[in-house]
Amino acid sequence: MVVLSPKMVYSVTEWPRMRAAAVQGGFDVVAWRSPALPEREWHDAVVRARWSASDIAGVSTAPPECSQWLGRPNHFPYSLVVAHGRVHPSPIWGVLPDGVWVDSLQRRRRELALMGVGQ
Repeated sequence: MVVLSPKMVYSVTEWPRMRAAAVQGGFDVVAWRSPALPEREWHDAVVRARWSASDIAGVSTAPPECSQWLGRPNHFPYSLVVAHGRVHPSPIWGVLPDGVWVDSLQRRRRELALMGVGQ
C-alpha cells in the first residue's frame, strides 16, 4: 500500500516506474492519493507528469475508514507492506531505485512471515 502526493514531486513523477517494479516483483499494489489533497491539485499533477490513463486509474482516494490507520504522513511516497491483515511496522519513505525498492518490499514481506503471518 502506498500513499502519494504531489506535495513531494517525485512521489508523482516516479510512481509509475516504482509501481511497475513492485508488480514485476510479485506484489499486489494498492495506491492511494493523500486524503488531505484536493482533487484539482491531484489532477493537475498527474497531467503534468504525463501519466497514462492506466496509471491514473491505478490510484484512488484513501478510504475515510482508513484515515486513522493511515495517519498523517509527512513524506511521500509513504509505503507499507501488508500481508494477511497485518502491517509491517516500518514504512518505506520516499523514492528508491527499482532494485532497492523491491528488496525493501520483499524484506518486509519475509519479516511478516517470520512474525507468523500466513502460517
